[in-house]
Amino acid sequence: MPWYATGTVFIESVANERYLSEAGPDGRVGSIREREGGWTGKNNKPVVSADDDYYNRARWKLVPTGDGDRTEFFIESAVTERYLVETGPDGKVGSIRGREGGWTGNNNKPVVSADADYYNRARWKLVPTFDKNTRLVVGKRVRLMPNFKQVPGKATEGPLRPGDVGELIEDYLTKEKAYKGLDTYQVRFNGITHWYEEGTIGYLSQPDEFFIESAVTERYLFEAGPEDKVGSIRGREGGWKSENNTAVLTADANYYDRAKWKIVPVAVVRH
Repeated sequence: MPWYATGTVFIESVANERYLSEAGPDGRVGSIREREGGWTGKNNKPVVSADDDYYNRARWKLVPTGDGDRTEFFIESAVTERYLVETGPDGKVGSIRGREGGWTGNNNKPVVSADADYYNRARWKLVPTFDKNTRLVVGKRVRLMPNFKQVPGKATEGPLRPGDVGELIEDYLTKEKAYKGLDTYQVRFNGITHWYEEGTIGYLSQPDEFFIESAVTERYLFEAGPEDKVGSIRGREGGWKSENNTAVLTADANYYDRAKWKIVPVAVVRH
């Protein structure tokens, strides 16, 4: 299981460094899932963004859905065990991104937290933001991408482990493909070579940034809060109920990079 699926993380906006924060009622719901019956009741509060981790409400777990699909996760509050839920309109937008033109229209609904996965609306995918059309260059140092286990293939059978640095020694374009129909790169680490699928490895400087995409609508989790970055002044706002704590939405595209998020392990953050 990837590192981000085994621990507690902050989900931080790339645009303004705010944390995704649970605003729902106290009390854990993990043992009583579906008791509330839906996602439109009084307990289903819009999730907000905040400048800091107040009362641990910015802490989340990425939980594999457990049905054999390695690409989908429940985003579960570490405090309440509620799931992040898409409330936007039905219909997939992946093939028509940008058509809505922004994030202030009728289709841009707040995400809420709910006690269960109703109609699969609590299922999300982590989509790396880097350009997949850019080929990696032979001779460069590379590492595993955080989502490497989400990509179908044999990356887990190679010598690289998270944190290891290998050397890219061959591109499938320079040799017959290792696996027919797959884009692959050959990497050497500690004298061992292995072919890695496209999307499982990247440069050392490649940011761990993602679009968080609804598995149902393909809309992106979208930050609608103030523009200013808050990373250097965390805690200044004093809570998650001020005018700056705007509801997080979903949108059909990445407008002004507001759909980009970082997955930051709580263990590496120092306050």
